[in-house]
This record gives sequence, C-alpha cells and structure tokens, in this order.
Amino acid sequence: MRYLIGRYHEVALKGGNRWRFVDQIKNNLRIIFHDYHLDRFRSMGSRLMAELPDAIPDEVVRERAALIFGLQNFSISYPAPLDIDAITREAIDRARGFAVKTFRVSTRRDYKRFLMTSMEIDRTVGAAIADKFGFKVDLENPELTISIEILTDAAYISAGKIAGAGGLPVGITGRGLALLSGGIDSPVAAHRMMKRGLHIDFVHFHGHPL
Repeated sequence: MRYLIGRYHEVALKGGNRWRFVDQIKNNLRIIFHDYHLDRFRSMGSRLMAELPDAIPDEVVRERAALIFGLQNFSISYPAPLDIDAITREAIDRARGFAVKTFRVSTRRDYKRFLMTSMEIDRTVGAAIADKFGFKVDLENPELTISIEILTDAAYISAGKIAGAGGLPVGITGRGLALLSGGIDSPVAAHRMMKRGLHIDFVHFHGHPL
C-alpha cells in the first residue's frame, strides 16, 4: 500500500475555512487522476493523505501531483507499524535501487508518545542503511533523503519529497478567461492567476506571423 502525502504551505495558514481549500485540493486530485479513481482521502494536520491504487505507476503520480496548486510538496510514502525494526526495514526498501553516494534520514515525529526521539530514529535507521548499501551520511547536501513521518496510526517512509505547484488550489477563487497570444506575457499571467486559485478558461488566437 502506498500513499500520496501532500503538504500545505499557504493553505495551512487559513483559519476556520481551511476545509474549503482542502476540499478543493481533493476535488482537483480526483480530476487529474480521474482515470485511476483516486477517492480515499484523509487530513492529518498540515497533510493531505490519499491512498494510491496499485494501478497507478509512481511516475504518473509524480508527474500529475506536481501540477496541483495548493500543495507545497508531496511524497509517495509507504506505511510501517510503529516499531523501530519495521520502520528500519521499510526505510531500507525505500533506499534500495538508488545509485547515490550520500544520504540522510530526516524524521518528523508528530506522535510524541513514540519511544524514540527524531534524532534517535535518524541515527538508528541511518546506521542500518549505511551498513546495507555503503552510503555515506551527508546532513547538508545529500543525494538522497529518506523521510520518516511518525503519525498516530503508523510511520510513513518515503525517498525524498517532490516540489508541488504551491499557491492556492485552482477553483477556490472563481473562474476567469485568458486570451493566449504568441508571446510569453499571457501564459505567465494566466499561470500566476491559477496560482492564486482562479479557474482559467483559455482562448487562443493566431496572430500572423507569430
């Protein structure tokens, strides 16, 4: 089982109406993954978690989720029981297949009752990965980051985070119309409006000789 874990930035600053922004992100994810029927969501603080059907390749998830405005970054994460041995095994699986020389483990422990601190998890898991693959630890500029998120129900492990489109989810501030010409100004302006949550309908005209 895999999860798309999307993280907010600007959306997380919203108050009592944040649910509207989160619901819009969910709807936009449903649309962009319409052919895979992505529909199992849950919110965990500043995260939106979507269960990924087995039929969706990782490459498709990375390509499409990167287009979703409202997500600052996201990862494809695998759950593990709240047990350090299980977490270590899953982290080793996530690191497998990468042709890198340096790495780091980065743990965020939202579930504070877990018996180990984030630093202790980093050291334990990092030592196991280094012993398994011979990678060197680099805390400043690693080629690979293994991310571990300790939540109340499970630990979620991923190989790095992928940048999202940021901003506000498209559709949250209404609809607009953009006239696309042969220059760069109109698509840049449309992109900026979409990043502010506007649903854009495009009209293209051809201007000779462009």
